[in-house]
Amino acid sequence: MAQQGTTTSGLTAKRINNLCWFLVLVATLALCSEYVGLGAGWESTMVLGVSWWLVSKTTAPFNFRRAMITGFWYVTYLAMIFIPAFFVFADQEDPYRSRYLFAVHSVLLTVPTGWLLASWFCRFRKYENSRFFLGEMAKTANQRHLKTSYLFLLFSAIMLTIIYVRSVGIIPVFYLLRNPGEYLEIAVLREDSFKLLDSPFLYAFALVRSLVFPMLVMVSFGSYLQTRKRVWRILFIGTLAAALFYCSLSVAKAPVAAIFALLGFFFYFYRRGSISKRFVVFLLLFVLIFPVAVVWISYEGIEPVGMTFYGIGRRLFYVPSENVYYYFEVFPSQHKFLHGRSIDKLARLMNQTPFDTANYVGVYSRPTALDSISANAAFLADLYADFGMPGVLLGGILAGFIMQWLHIYAIRRKKTVTDIAFYSFLMYEVWFLNSSSLPVVLASNGTVLALVISWWFDRRVIARPKRLSRGELQPA
Repeated sequence: MAQQGTTTSGLTAKRINNLCWFLVLVATLALCSEYVGLGAGWESTMVLGVSWWLVSKTTAPFNFRRAMITGFWYVTYLAMIFIPAFFVFADQEDPYRSRYLFAVHSVLLTVPTGWLLASWFCRFRKYENSRFFLGEMAKTANQRHLKTSYLFLLFSAIMLTIIYVRSVGIIPVFYLLRNPGEYLEIAVLREDSFKLLDSPFLYAFALVRSLVFPMLVMVSFGSYLQTRKRVWRILFIGTLAAALFYCSLSVAKAPVAAIFALLGFFFYFYRRGSISKRFVVFLLLFVLIFPVAVVWISYEGIEPVGMTFYGIGRRLFYVPSENVYYYFEVFPSQHKFLHGRSIDKLARLMNQTPFDTANYVGVYSRPTALDSISANAAFLADLYADFGMPGVLLGGILAGFIMQWLHIYAIRRKKTVTDIAFYSFLMYEVWFLNSSSLPVVLASNGTVLALVISWWFDRRVIARPKRLSRGELQPA
């Protein structure tokens, strides 16, 4: 009976996955035909069909009980870049929008190709996804080492928090609470408190916000769930409070939302993909509560409540794709290709001055905004700014290869609290590929350092995958 239930569940997941693919195909045909042209609509649908075939070799993006970083990125790319690209196309004029649309479509083929190359290189099999989900949680080899490492990082993060507070003249979140409605002054303070802050610890401040606190919150949460020890409960509550305090200081909306999103990802993997709909609803509320509150208070008496949700929705599902478009309008028409200068460390290695593409494009596309504006865009935008269309095509394959290699590395390790925290962090970071360049996601946002921290906490090596029959696993 249990095996029959498992089979039925697998068939249901497969049907849902196929239904979602069908709906995306229909939406692509309808929207592209309406906003681009009927011929382009059929071409887009064929590209998406080939992409479906490539993606199905490694993952099932619409199997929500088996969400992996590759499938999660793919779904978010469709929602944030690909589908909105048809609306952006209609809002712009040639000659730039055609190559923009071509590049957006190319990613649907190049990234899954990179997944396949990484799978071949690592001898990865699709059923390993299910083995990761269904595998039992392993206890951390050395609890004392984990706790010592945890406390060391926590102490460092708290010290940097104190230094940060002393470095900033006016704390934006406190100013916001005292002066609701002064959205322009709050925006200036937000820029001054982080991006334009003159401090030798600026990179450390950013890593504490984007990596250290999130990893510590997840590890303490998971350790408490696994051991039910009072010390881990206290550490979790205290670390969560410190993380929310620090991440809210600059009134940037994403860092606080990220803490709750990462806890949701962690709980999802800890429960092997089995979470209730009620949990998802509450998670979305916690993720949105700080961004909505910041916008409401900043625009109090100026902007209607409905416009708040419209602005957040537009920021999530239109602006990312629009920002990508402007990179194709700017390069090389307004500025020649950069040949790697957008990558800070690479530019310095070549003895060249780094080029801030996000600021340059932001000032170009929104001339009335603050001078420090950043039009961050999906990874393909910076690839185009650096190397043109060849950069988009080859860079897409490279991004896919790195994404799948990280996935394989994580799921082949022992399934510990630290490993799940690392994989949850990867889920969030691949989402950032829709609004940041690949080097930023890997280095500045801390993906590589997260890998080092997870190894340091666990001191584990990659475990060889055990050969399992397909009958032992649910379909991935």
